[in-house]
Amino acid sequence: MASMRRRLGLAGTLASLMLAGCATCSDPRAHILHSSRVDGDPPEMTLFRQQVSGALARELRYPVESCRAREKGSTTVELLLQVPGGTVADVKLIKSSGHARLDAEAVDVWRRLQAQGVAFVLTDEMKRYRSVRYQVPLGFFED
Repeated sequence: MASMRRRLGLAGTLASLMLAGCATCSDPRAHILHSSRVDGDPPEMTLFRQQVSGALARELRYPVESCRAREKGSTTVELLLQVPGGTVADVKLIKSSGHARLDAEAVDVWRRLQAQGVAFVLTDEMKRYRSVRYQVPLGFFED
């Protein structure tokens, strides 16, 4: 039977991490694929992407009901990051997966990180602005 897979597309080289997933699926592990590096990025942007990917790896969940219903799809959220602190000031869904539970998790993962006060080290370029908008595509897929 197919295992549940979560793909996080941050455009570029993909890496894989194993996470606890839905116990009702044949394979109770979910895979997260994410980009922590894009060719040509300066080292500080690579660090920023690694921080975003690490935060997602710790917090993103495949909703249990979505797992049972075999819901899948991709979303895009836009983060508003505060400068200079690097904390999430706001998050909004800008592309729907077509499934309310998946869309809610795509936004809720950032709200949980916001509540925890997670801060990202911003690049020098990002620090030139009062706030930074950063789009993060997320995907929830079944193998």
